[in-house]
Amino acid sequence: MKRGKLGKEGINLQPMVMDSRVIIPSMASKEIAYRAGLGSALIGALKGLPRKVVMMLGGKTHLALVARPEIGSLHNLKGKTVGATRPGSDVHRMLALVAKSAGMDANEIKILGVGDLANRVNALRRKLVDGAVLSLPYDFLVEKEGAWPISKITSTCRSWADGA
Repeated sequence: MKRGKLGKEGINLQPMVMDSRVIIPSMASKEIAYRAGLGSALIGALKGLPRKVVMMLGGKTHLALVARPEIGSLHNLKGKTVGATRPGSDVHRMLALVAKSAGMDANEIKILGVGDLANRVNALRRKLVDGAVLSLPYDFLVEKEGAWPISKITSTCRSWADGA
């Protein structure tokens, strides 16, 4: 990468996209030194990995809850299965906040941990789940295929920096 502010500090940043399930083992084996997301970093810290907060971003997330067309509304997900990264992940917690904002108990929606975005898209397409929490550009792609946008999580959840 270009040597900007991080380069001046001696940090040679090599961004990579990883499935969240391999981040903690990769940090434990010192294959990676940093993690951009908060969820996996906190889980790693709880498991005894050394931790140091380098930077915290407070912007809003762009996540959308999309479902098969016959679902139609958030209340119709009661008793249905929604694909998320994994139970307990940031995505799962945001889904719980969306359910709560609609007056539902988060436990009324079954969560299936299917992993990264590509897995969630495939699970929705193959009808293994009734809905999925997705981000750009996947939410728009599945909407073009007929999936129904149930909730834009950005409009429901305040940013973590705002204390949500």
